[in-house]
Amino acid sequence: MSPDATIFKTLGKSCQTKVKVGNGQFIKAEGKGDVLICISTGNKLISNVLLVPEIDRNLFSIAQLLDKGYSVVFKGKECQIADPSGSSFMTVTMTDKCFEIMIRMVSEDLVENFTNSVKHDDVCEKKSEVAQVFLKFKAEAETEICCKLKTIRSENGAEYTSAQFQAICTDTGIKHQLTNVYTPQQNRVSERKNRSLLDMARCLLFEKDMSKNMWAEAVNIAVYLQNRLSTKALAHKTPFEAWFGFKLSLAHLRTFGCLCYAQVPAVKRSKLDEIAQAGILVGYSSIKKGYRVLDPSTNKVLVSRDVVFNEKASWNQEKNEPEAISEELMADQIESDQNGPEMDIHDEQVRGTRPLVEIYERAHVAIVEPTCFEEAEADER
Repeated sequence: MSPDATIFKTLGKSCQTKVKVGNGQFIKAEGKGDVLICISTGNKLISNVLLVPEIDRNLFSIAQLLDKGYSVVFKGKECQIADPSGSSFMTVTMTDKCFEIMIRMVSEDLVENFTNSVKHDDVCEKKSEVAQVFLKFKAEAETEICCKLKTIRSENGAEYTSAQFQAICTDTGIKHQLTNVYTPQQNRVSERKNRSLLDMARCLLFEKDMSKNMWAEAVNIAVYLQNRLSTKALAHKTPFEAWFGFKLSLAHLRTFGCLCYAQVPAVKRSKLDEIAQAGILVGYSSIKKGYRVLDPSTNKVLVSRDVVFNEKASWNQEKNEPEAISEELMADQIESDQNGPEMDIHDEQVRGTRPLVEIYERAHVAIVEPTCFEEAEADER
């Protein structure tokens, strides 16, 4: 329960009840809703929180946690809370003989682990575009986590020290920190992450022998994958789960740069035209539920849901045609087919069939032979 109505994400005033406090008295609750708190492992939504203006601080119910499957362990002057999966939820230190949790304190923990959370990338053609791209990122991030962006740190590039960018920071109340000249160590987490993304992008390009012109698509894929890889810094959760608060499926992932065939819509082809066109997988759409497929003949990217992948094959950039699968891969494919489940196959020639009338007539003709000496002696034949 909480006395502050401003921390509620949703609040319904229809719930009017009374709460019994420690001295035996009953105080009035004026509403019930959801509160979003930020902790080191991500955002957590606490539901069914009562608004009780008569109390002077937020109260966290241990009984409610236990009922929802959480575990609470008191050890020394610390209270360790774990979620139903066993992962650490939060650790509270005793102060003045009580365990006090402040929303502000929890938010500070998020700041310390923010760099281990979800990664975001935008590719700009010109440095002058950075200011507008930053405004777009700021709006998206603040909407997703329900928190205000307070401080950013960057290098001394012209795109960050421009009057337009500085005006944005001033107008929005953002504190902009700059590193010393030629001292990238002061922004070490960001620099290390950029290096990791570059290494992954380079490997993706070399794996399928793709042109260096596709570096932007490779970087986008690298960010997409790293946001879906678990990390120890987030208690073995993925950055995506820590940021949005839920797990996601990875069944849609395919090999970057592999050969694929996107279906051509029926309205764009005649009955005898090809129903699919060959392309190269270059990513996943962020605004549509589909794959980004590069058409090598036009160098345009299309988004399609109906795509068939050949992850062992790739596109030959020099010949501008699908690259033939090597004999080793073909042998592996044949061997896997031979090791598959056996099928009962008959390759004998199918004989002719008879009309049912002939079968019925023959079925009605029967010759009865005697089964013993007495029957044979009595038989007139």
